[in-house]
Amino acid sequence: MRIRPLDSLKRHMLKCINDLSIDMFSFKDECFLSRPLGWLREFAEWYGNEIKKPFLINTRPETINEDIVVLLKKMSPLVQIGIGVESGSQKILPEVLNRKMSIEKIKEVFVLLHKHNIRTVVPFMIGLPYETRVDIF
Repeated sequence: MRIRPLDSLKRHMLKCINDLSIDMFSFKDECFLSRPLGWLREFAEWYGNEIKKPFLINTRPETINEDIVVLLKKMSPLVQIGIGVESGSQKILPEVLNRKMSIEKIKEVFVLLHKHNIRTVVPFMIGLPYETRVDIF
């Protein structure tokens, strides 16, 4: 994983706002919240104080907890989080996708985000190896 230095990202974002009149940011990082906590804290503080533009991120459910949601709220206005779940089958997640999180934990993440009024979008893959019709539903 490569992490762009924070000062470089700040300069680039400010240039986009000033030169291109950017109204919203969509961070095209497949797991934005997997960055080190110190980096996330500093970025959230800066973004919430200086940028204050709507934004979208993508992440995985295991990167979300109450503390992370508090950080995201500092960056407000968060438009939505795309959460890579990929399958609702407890068999397919660990055996095919190498996902170590249980369906119950994934549901808890969505309850937490709903509690904080954070909109989510969830991509699912259908037709995975060894997946049955029951697994899909």
